[in-house]
Amino acid sequence: MIKLKPTTLVGIGLVASFITVLFYHASYYYPFISDDTLISLRYSARLLAGEGLTWTEGIPVEGYSNLLWVLLIALLGWFGMDLVDASRVLSFAGMSTIMIAIAYWYSQKDNFKTNTFAIFISLAFLALSGPIAVWAIGGLEQPLYAACIAAALPFAYHIVESNKVEKNSIIGLSIALGLACITRPDGPLFTVACAAAFFIYGLWSKRQHIFLTSFLILPITIGFFLAQLAFRLYYYGEWVPNTALVKIAPSSHHFLNGFNYFKDGFLSLAPFSILAVVAMVGLLFSPKSRPKALILLLMFVLWSSYMVFIGGDIFPAYRHHVPLMVVFAFAIAEGAKFISLQLAEDKAKWHFASILIGCSLLAPLSYLQFNEERNHKAVTERWEWDGKRIAETLKAAFDKEQPLMAVTAAGCLPYWSELPSLDMLGLNDYYLPRNPPADFGKGFLGHELGEGKYVIEQNPDLIIFHMGMRPIFRSGRELNDMPEFHDNYIPQQVRISGNRQPSTIYFNKKGNNIGIQQADDKIIIPGYLFKNDKSNHLYLNEDNKLVNTLKARQSMVIHLDNAEQTKWDVSIKSPDSYSLMAQQSQSGEKLTLVLVSKSNRAVDVEQVVLTAKTGTMSRQAK
Repeated sequence: MIKLKPTTLVGIGLVASFITVLFYHASYYYPFISDDTLISLRYSARLLAGEGLTWTEGIPVEGYSNLLWVLLIALLGWFGMDLVDASRVLSFAGMSTIMIAIAYWYSQKDNFKTNTFAIFISLAFLALSGPIAVWAIGGLEQPLYAACIAAALPFAYHIVESNKVEKNSIIGLSIALGLACITRPDGPLFTVACAAAFFIYGLWSKRQHIFLTSFLILPITIGFFLAQLAFRLYYYGEWVPNTALVKIAPSSHHFLNGFNYFKDGFLSLAPFSILAVVAMVGLLFSPKSRPKALILLLMFVLWSSYMVFIGGDIFPAYRHHVPLMVVFAFAIAEGAKFISLQLAEDKAKWHFASILIGCSLLAPLSYLQFNEERNHKAVTERWEWDGKRIAETLKAAFDKEQPLMAVTAAGCLPYWSELPSLDMLGLNDYYLPRNPPADFGKGFLGHELGEGKYVIEQNPDLIIFHMGMRPIFRSGRELNDMPEFHDNYIPQQVRISGNRQPSTIYFNKKGNNIGIQQADDKIIIPGYLFKNDKSNHLYLNEDNKLVNTLKARQSMVIHLDNAEQTKWDVSIKSPDSYSLMAQQSQSGEKLTLVLVSKSNRAVDVEQVVLTAKTGTMSRQAK
């Protein structure tokens, strides 16, 4: 029978308690999921479908920045788990691992009382923090990334506390840091921080084995990094992921935004963030704690500087502060242990102080977390689920035709529709990041790329701006200024079951897959291409056909270019075709076809077929 130390049992109890607290805290933000999560899931889904680590057909690009995350989700998907559920399970497991790593390290130490308080205060900080709770269900890679860092720190601590080269700890540390490197491209920053801390402390203290360790941790870690780089060069033919080309644009504009992002996120975690930095600096003056404080401080400085450099982030709940929160949690635990040691001799004073410290810190933290605007955004942001319903409608209507869909929301719409897609913001596109605009670096982070001319040249069958808005972002603004966009694309209001508002989707009447089709002497016009400027809506009928609803006594119209100057027989596919009348007029090669309702109720139009009365057409009418 295994006999556990009392502190180990307390550690297990505290971890279980605070994981439960985290679960209920995270449920407050449920069902939040990030659109970028669904970009990663699209890569995982296509990998499982045998289509490789790709986002769509064509030149493959690395539009994800979380290789290990994508592979782990695919692995759970291979075992039959829904990929959204897989992302949540891995997210929560990652956040739980951080707590386990802290409790494991401090429960192994002597002095029951001091370490119990250290574990309690650091786990309470994590469980009550908004970024931890939000990203425990948000589905992106931050929990895995943070878990790698949390797993690395006990190995690093063991190395600096030992009087000899610790082979097993060096291997463990190297693997944890190596996994961080293939979880995110910026993972090497934490390897640099650890290696630099060992190097500096080893030289300063003249402890040769620690100085040597600064080099011994590099081969395995670099091996992970080079393995991914080799894969990237082989598979994508690039030195850096597409995400770097889209999001990293050093400029004073982004530096200022990055500084504000760091500052605001740091202050939102007060007073723990402030005390963590105080602890890191203060513990440098304690010979016993100095090497651990140096490791944490270098991680803090490097990662904070990196956040400023990249311009911060746009997602809810300060997700880039999650790795910092691991550093803060270990610093808080080490600081709490130091304070407890000073008070432990006086038992009554220690109990009073621990209660006072806990209440004075956790109360303001909790208040700030539930009143922080960025955290609250995770409560209100639900448009990804609107996108799911839009995507499922389009999949049901056009699964056979597989139209090309141009989007600005590159996660939810492509993932749930499974349709070929064009990313108008460039994250998953080859051309746009390699042809940035002249003012790149001065706009909204990650949303600066776009080119209307390029989008038109790809001839997408559908264009959707966000969840069905009018043209937005650079591609949308440029498209809106192009006559051919307005000539070829018909904006339609589509009623989506479950969504409060209809979505505006632009249908390409010249699209190859779902546009106007010619067959011999016939022109086949889908009903969804007819336009009524007043109030017509499209919806998915019981036969999974996207039909156009013409209201009572109203009309709708379509204009066809390059049409033969001839008369046409008109056949209307509709449950109430007898109540519809077709009117046609021609001016040169432009044919105008109007459908007029004679009914006192709404009429659904699925398709209109024109058959030439004389001869065979020499040109396609579109």
